[in-house]
Amino acid sequence: MQTPSPPPVFHLQTKGFTEGVLYLFFIVLLLFSLSACALRSPGQQKPEPPAPVSENESVVILLPAPRASESPYYYYTEAQIRLNRNRPLEAIGFLRQAAALDPQSAFLQQELAAILVRTGQPQAALQAIRKSLELDPEDPETLIVFAGIQQMLEQDIKELIPIYEKVIALDPDRERIYLILGNLYLAQKKTAKAEAVYRDLIARHPENYAGYYYLGQLLALLERPDEALENFDIVIEKAPYLLEPYLERINILSQRLTRSLTVEIRKGDTLDALLVRHSGRPTPALRRQVMALNPQLVDMDHLEKGKKILLPPRKNNPEVAAIQQAYTNLLTMNPESVEIRMDHALFLYQTGREDAAMEAMALLNQEETREEVIRRIFSVFVENKRYSDAIFLLEGLRSQDMENGEIRYALGLVHEETGKREKARSFYASIDPADPVFRKAVIHLAYIDSQSGNIDKGIEILEKAHVTNPYDATLRLYLGAFYEEADRLEDAADIFRDSLEKDPEDHHVRYRLGIVLDRMDKKEAAMEQMAILIDQNPDHANALNYLGYTLTEMEIRLDEAEAMIRRAMELKPGDGYITDSMGWVYFKQGKPEKALPYLEKAARLLPEDPVILDHLGDAYRSLGKRKAAVEAYKKSLQFKEAPEVREKLEALSLEIEALP
Repeated sequence: MQTPSPPPVFHLQTKGFTEGVLYLFFIVLLLFSLSACALRSPGQQKPEPPAPVSENESVVILLPAPRASESPYYYYTEAQIRLNRNRPLEAIGFLRQAAALDPQSAFLQQELAAILVRTGQPQAALQAIRKSLELDPEDPETLIVFAGIQQMLEQDIKELIPIYEKVIALDPDRERIYLILGNLYLAQKKTAKAEAVYRDLIARHPENYAGYYYLGQLLALLERPDEALENFDIVIEKAPYLLEPYLERINILSQRLTRSLTVEIRKGDTLDALLVRHSGRPTPALRRQVMALNPQLVDMDHLEKGKKILLPPRKNNPEVAAIQQAYTNLLTMNPESVEIRMDHALFLYQTGREDAAMEAMALLNQEETREEVIRRIFSVFVENKRYSDAIFLLEGLRSQDMENGEIRYALGLVHEETGKREKARSFYASIDPADPVFRKAVIHLAYIDSQSGNIDKGIEILEKAHVTNPYDATLRLYLGAFYEEADRLEDAADIFRDSLEKDPEDHHVRYRLGIVLDRMDKKEAAMEQMAILIDQNPDHANALNYLGYTLTEMEIRLDEAEAMIRRAMELKPGDGYITDSMGWVYFKQGKPEKALPYLEKAARLLPEDPVILDHLGDAYRSLGKRKAAVEAYKKSLQFKEAPEVREKLEALSLEIEALP
């Protein structure tokens, strides 16, 4: 089987071509706003727009019937005055009066449609613009507004295309319409038609750089990189202040460079032999570069036949030089861009200039940029599992500030994400306890210990941190949770009570206290805490479910329990435990047929929960579905042995055997 080529690694995070449809929507809205302003005096400040009117509302502005002596211009003028006073609903009424006096005016219907759009009444606007088209079907402006309203109403793209084609045929100087039409064709994957529209635009209007830009994006999409680059060069020549064409150039050149550096491993190939053939004399620096380009490569000394890897470019590679020049231009134009500076640093690293890359990242370690850099490392690299790139960027960030706690914490998070717990632990533990970020780090330290089976050590870490930071609510919460996990329930209850003394409104802590008290068999105390919590927050779904389920188990106040659980279901409709509670309260009310659908759904949501399966078995048994009940009980016992369930299973099995 053929091995696919690796994806481009020399990649800048830029907006994709599919965002052209968003550009279309922006253009349409812009056209609406221009049309809606047509009645405003030149130079007048734009008033705040009114709240939109629901399509279901009936907007009626009562005006006197027009007198024969009055002219439509009178009402048109009154409409303009109302618009200037930010009273568009009244303006609509006056425009309707003007249109009634001059029913042959396409212009008045067009203006009416524009204001109806502005006030959130697209259906009414559509009626008005249709009347305008009936009166003047060849007016480009009316056609544009008509198409725009249909776009608002999510009309099929197929219906919009002929309208914009007609606009261009009537008025070839409508440059924006070419862009809209091209993007509509692209949305239908009619790339040849889109290309023809963009080429027609630049042929008629050679100074329109947007036409070259969108044509370049399309050509890149069609894998015609040389033509795409030519168009982006024209954009740069016509609008040298734009960043986008430089970004597009980098993407195209990076993809080309990636293809040129991709090599398929053949039988007997060694890394050193490949480097000699493609990159130069093997050196430790070149080997590190191979790892930078191929983070998925586990063992450089044992290459797998048929796999493809990227090899470092030779010195003076023209593609590398062209990409570097594009970055230089970008950084000259926008030296403050964190994104560009980070991507440039990664490019330097991947092309063998490790020291320059580290220096570029170190320059980003400033108070005003550090947080943004770390946030982007996680959103772009960690979330996309590009862990080696994330680690390099973070190491570069701290290269001249080795003790920085924020960066050490971030490095710990990345290593923990990759499963390297000891490496993560070393970063967390190296943070100065006086650093504010240490309070977050100790939680991870404790978690790593608990995952390693040493929860007591994790508790010890949290206890020490709690002594140092007694008012840190998060530390207290985690310490209580660790006490719970270790079955030190009294300690958990004590620290939760202490937290509530400091902050009685902490809903999460109060809920945990209720759960701990329940585990200590202090039902009344647990229910009291849950009742307080519901009083504080009537929409706390878990507390509602707990109290409702507990009342159900106690077989008291079942109607009240049902109401609580139903409210919890409304708040968290897909929760398996709450769904089970809903079924269980119906069962306890003597309504097994009503309970069964909920219990079956709960078992689908949580198929390995023994209690839910036990409840399901009870419902089946009550409805005479003995075989289904047996299966439910058996599944419950697979996940947890319970004497009462075993008894029910054995009794039911005997019942089935006794049947004739």
